[in-house]
Amino acid sequence: MSRVSVLSAHVDALQQLKKQIDAEDMAKKTPKDGLINEKLRAVVTQYSNWFLLSGKEIDTLRADLIELQKNLNCPDAMILLRNEITNLKNKLLSTEQRSLDLQSDVEILTAISQNAGQSLGSARNTLVVLSDELAQLYHLVCTVNGETPNRVLLDHKSDDLDSDSLSAIQAQFKSDTLASKAQTIEDLQALSDAVEIRKYVDTVADQIKYLKSSVERTIDNNKHSVRSSTAGGEDKENREEIADLQEQIIKLKSLLSAKREQIATLRTVLKSNKNTAEVALTNLKSKYENEKLVVSETMSKLRNELRLLKEDAATFSSEYFFSFFI
Repeated sequence: MSRVSVLSAHVDALQQLKKQIDAEDMAKKTPKDGLINEKLRAVVTQYSNWFLLSGKEIDTLRADLIELQKNLNCPDAMILLRNEITNLKNKLLSTEQRSLDLQSDVEILTAISQNAGQSLGSARNTLVVLSDELAQLYHLVCTVNGETPNRVLLDHKSDDLDSDSLSAIQAQFKSDTLASKAQTIEDLQALSDAVEIRKYVDTVADQIKYLKSSVERTIDNNKHSVRSSTAGGEDKENREEIADLQEQIIKLKSLLSAKREQIATLRTVLKSNKNTAEVALTNLKSKYENEKLVVSETMSKLRNELRLLKEDAATFSSEYFFSFFI
C-alpha cells in the first residue's frame, strides 16, 4: 500500500508539471521581443523532451499500478486462513450440537432402560412366586393321586442357562465404556433378569403341563373310585391300611422331591453368590494394586525430596561452619 501511495503522488506531480508547461505554452504565444522568444523556445524544447520522458515514465507507472491492483485483488494467505478457521468453527459448533443431541438421546434411552429393568425385576419376582405356588399345588395333586412328583424345577435349573451366563451378561454392563457411570451400571444390570425370566417362563409352562396331566389323572381316579365303591367292601380294612401306607410313602416322596428342589435352588444361589464374590474380590484386588502403586510413587517422591532436603541442609551447614571460622 505504501508503494501505491508513492506512485500516486508521483503521478500527481507529473500531471501538475504538465499543467505548468501548458500554461507556459499559452504565455509564449505573445512575446514582446525576439530574445525572449528564443529563450522560451529553448525552454519549451527542453520541457517538451522532458515531458516526453515523463509521459513514458507515467505509462510505466500506470502499468505498475495496474499490476499492483491485480495483485491486491488476489486473496492472500490471511484471508484463506480466516476462511478455514471460520469453517472449522462452524464444524466444531455442529459437532458439539450433535454431541448434545446424542447425549440427550442416551439419557432418554437410559431412562427407558431403567423402567424396563424395574418392570423385568417385578415380573421376575411375580414369576418366582407363581412357580412356587404351582409347585406346591402340583405336589398336593401328586400326593392325592399317589404319584411321585416330577422334578420339573430341578430339570430346568440344570438345563437352562446357569449363573455363569448371567454373570457374563452382567459383566457386559460393567465394561470400560460405562466405567464412569456407576449409577447407570446398577440400573442397567436389572436387564440381565430377562434371561432368568425366560427360564422361569419355561418352568411355569412345564409345571402347568404336568399339573394338567395330574389333574386329569385325579379326575379319572375319582371316577374309578366311585365305581369301585359301589361294588362292596370285603377287604375294606386292608384297603384302608394300604391306602394309609401309600399316602405316607407319597408324602415322604413329595417331601424328598421338595427338599431336592430346595437344595438345587440353594446351589444356584450359592453359585451366583460365589460369582458375585469373585467379581467383587477381583475389583478389590485391582483397586488395591492401583492404590499400592500410587502409594509407592508417593513414597518414592517423598524420599527423593527428603534426600534433596538433607543435601541442602548439609551444604548449608558446611557453608555456615566455614563462614563462622573465617
